[in-house]
Amino acid sequence: MQYLTSYFAFAEAANLGREDTVLVTAAASSAGLGAIEIARALGAKVVATTRSEKKRSLLLEAGANEVALVGVDDLGEVIDRATDGKGVRVAFDPVGGESRGTYVDHLAPNAVIFGYGTLSDLQPVIPMAAMCRTQSVFHPYSMFNHVGRADERRRGVDFILERISSGALRPRVDRVFSFRPSP
Repeated sequence: MQYLTSYFAFAEAANLGREDTVLVTAAASSAGLGAIEIARALGAKVVATTRSEKKRSLLLEAGANEVALVGVDDLGEVIDRATDGKGVRVAFDPVGGESRGTYVDHLAPNAVIFGYGTLSDLQPVIPMAAMCRTQSVFHPYSMFNHVGRADERRRGVDFILERISSGALRPRVDRVFSFRPSP
């Protein structure tokens, strides 16, 4: 699921490619780390966000080109630097609330924002006027809308397994638990 969550959004819905830059918010999460790797496997550049300075190196190691620290760095400046002022074509955003306001003025023409969660516990605010200027769309997104389609599921699983086998995707193991019963 770590990889399928972003695979369907990036490969099937957005047709992400080498000329694109993706914004991954809350990027140190399992889905965020997977999104960084999937975007890079598709050839895109990645701008990632985190709330923790300690996680910056983790995100760079995972493949992010730029990392913005929420509340410290100016996300717009980071996006402009990463895209030479062109903006991100895809935003992968689980935060909800008013998070889109921090980057909406830095979307590329015809960008898509995939809203796949509400970590803030607030419904997403959609800044329509700013999105109209770039003809961008907000896409309420769930991996489960794609995984039930056998052809899409097979493409996703094949894509992921091929890249795990080649080393292009590197699943992270946080802990290993014993199957032995406790004494």
